[in-house]
Amino acid sequence: MKNKIALLALCMFISAAGIEAQSLPNGCGNDKAKFEVNTTDAAPPALTPENGKALVVFIETPLSGGHLTWPTVSTRFAIDNIWVGANMNNSYFTVSVTPGDHLVCSGRQGYHAEDWADSSPLFAEAGKVYFFESKVDYYRNESDKDRAFHFKQITADQGRACLKASKLSSWTQK
Repeated sequence: MKNKIALLALCMFISAAGIEAQSLPNGCGNDKAKFEVNTTDAAPPALTPENGKALVVFIETPLSGGHLTWPTVSTRFAIDNIWVGANMNNSYFTVSVTPGDHLVCSGRQGYHAEDWADSSPLFAEAGKVYFFESKVDYYRNESDKDRAFHFKQITADQGRACLKASKLSSWTQK
């Protein structure tokens, strides 16, 4: 009987450890990776992909509508399970990718990151530009009493409009 209880306890421990290790969506990097982010008022780049590659633009914007937004929220962005950089507040950066299927991810770094992350498929074609936007907000109202995290691909027109109001981010991995 003691062996069965010990085996059951071991199985529960392994199961719980597996769930914890998989807390971020597929496509995200290791949650232990952290970035220190800086922003500048540099003019938006020309957004011209390298020969034979696609360009991905990662943007972080605050939710509109008068909701309270956090002043120092930073989000990380990953492609195919590797973090490629981070934004803070109203900022963006670009990454070149090879053509083909990819999985892109965005997630808030820090406390309860698994609650603030999402991923999206991307089929990249050489010569094209793709825009992905993250919005992080904390608000209270009738329909959503806690927090909101939104990550999605947006149109080129929407992306270019966001860039006009955004700062260029740079980062260092801690």
